[in-house]
Amino acid sequence: MKSAQVVTELTAIVGSGNVLTQSADRDPFERDWTGRYVGATPAVVLPGSTEEVSTVLAFCNQHLVSVVPQGGNTGQVGGSVPLSGEIVLSLRRLKRIDSVNDDVPSVIVGAGVTLDEVLELANQHGLTFGVDLSPKEDATVGGMIATNAGGLRFLRYGSMRNQLLGIEAVLADGTVISHLRGLPKDNSGYDLPSLFCGSEGTLGVITAASIKLVPQQPLHAVALVGLESFNDALATVRLLRATGMLESAEVILPAGVDLVADFLQASPPFNGAKVYLVVELAGISQVTKTLEKELRAQQKQFVLASDSKEREELWRWRRTHSKAISWHCHREGYSAPQKYDVSIPLQNTVPFLHEIEEACSGLNTAKVIVFGHIGDGNLHINVLGTFDQAFSNRIDETVLQTTIDYGGSISAEHGIGTSKSRYLPQYRTPEELRLFDTLKCALDPHRILNPNVLHVNGANQ
Repeated sequence: MKSAQVVTELTAIVGSGNVLTQSADRDPFERDWTGRYVGATPAVVLPGSTEEVSTVLAFCNQHLVSVVPQGGNTGQVGGSVPLSGEIVLSLRRLKRIDSVNDDVPSVIVGAGVTLDEVLELANQHGLTFGVDLSPKEDATVGGMIATNAGGLRFLRYGSMRNQLLGIEAVLADGTVISHLRGLPKDNSGYDLPSLFCGSEGTLGVITAASIKLVPQQPLHAVALVGLESFNDALATVRLLRATGMLESAEVILPAGVDLVADFLQASPPFNGAKVYLVVELAGISQVTKTLEKELRAQQKQFVLASDSKEREELWRWRRTHSKAISWHCHREGYSAPQKYDVSIPLQNTVPFLHEIEEACSGLNTAKVIVFGHIGDGNLHINVLGTFDQAFSNRIDETVLQTTIDYGGSISAEHGIGTSKSRYLPQYRTPEELRLFDTLKCALDPHRILNPNVLHVNGANQ
């Protein structure tokens, strides 16, 4: 079926105002947040209900029209970009928000509801949400589930998979799977929320979810800590974890701190520190005193804040890294930064980072910026410079193969997307990939859903 006819049929389903075909309107949906992955689509379709999603997918399945589901499009691995001319199915209009269940703190929300909206709703009930990441105003619940997002609170609450009580999704043929009872204990067979969580839109399109909310911790304290080594940082996190109050532990390094300081036009803290930690404790009593006592006992240099505004001032040294990196690349005329989201066994972190820095310096890259979630071994590696495709591939191979060699995962929280698909067979076994493909074939036999993602299409071939 020709594109014009496809657009006509889809317009009849969702309405003319909800099918974008003009280049300027399509453009934000055709590139990912990093700017590294750019595609093209004949149309962006914005359904307003689960029923419309079902009808759109049934039509596309019947006519073998490939579809890329898209939430807030804040991903960094090319997982929501129409690289081969697919239709973009944007879930941004799915804004369902049910009443909060105060007995079992939870709420049913549509896939297009943003993290900001969830946090605001939870706050009205004296609650919060277990996942915290940026950008809150754009990241959507559907996209966060599809990629099993992690974030800054993983140490305490886990990833999106840990927040799910139920899910609604539409299969490729339009079949609606809805299990939104929201029971905290429901041992009635296969765990469908877990199946769709992390599947990156390859098994079905998530339209709604029942998500847990958690009690707000009344007291918070944040410290920015200057340290002598990465091993020193690991030891500090171990001691703080023992308090039972540790909510976040983030590592940043001098190269990144200097970049943020330049971006913010601020003075870097702790001149001479080789490693920095941003740590947050939260609880019902003695939070600030506990954090101060632990850091003083370890004779660390630190700045401590308990006031919300002052806490944010300290957090900006970590939270501003991605913006500062993009700003620096634009200012220097570099290519889009190459971003890697890996997890490494904590005991291997120091030799791993040393090898990455050595390898990238050997590739004559301009700058390597590393930061991340030190408490769970999740590091974000950013390689900045100007690279042609061959050189870019060499950097990919260097970082991802080194990750595997050190017993790590090539994706800790951003997913595989298209950027890492060709490396998945080096990390997952042939038996695992065959199982992936079996699931894909059962739920999407015509392989119309996100066909460039996760290496599940044709894994048996």
